[in-house]
Amino acid sequence: MKPRGGEPLNYTVTFGRVECALRNGSDGGAKIGARYADLSPVHTLNNVAIVAWSLLSHPDDFGAAIGDAVTAGLDTHCNGTTIGGLWGLQGKPIPDPWLRPWQGRVGVNLAGQSELSLDDPATRILKVMASLQPGETSN
Repeated sequence: MKPRGGEPLNYTVTFGRVECALRNGSDGGAKIGARYADLSPVHTLNNVAIVAWSLLSHPDDFGAAIGDAVTAGLDTHCNGTTIGGLWGLQGKPIPDPWLRPWQGRVGVNLAGQSELSLDDPATRILKVMASLQPGETSN
């Protein structure tokens, strides 16, 4: 089947899940690359298929899911980040070896700042999420 840039997103997720994760395992990234060869490496469809394949191939192994998403190529940093976000949305903790080196901090190149605490943005996001809940008011 010729790759189509306008195919529905749900088909792309199904392709990543059925054709790649269930039938091909570790060959999924190559199959996705071939299916969407005509698309930009930063197109949504090919990258959503990689994320679906990676997560569904490794539902209980964060490192393997990130590894497959990144080594498949295309939009590697976005796919790795999306894996992390979706992992957390499932209520699964990020394994300690992935968090420990950060020691709760990240270096930045912002005027007047060289380092930020990772807890500050997380706390702000949780406050915004709580304010969006029905019956809640924002402060």
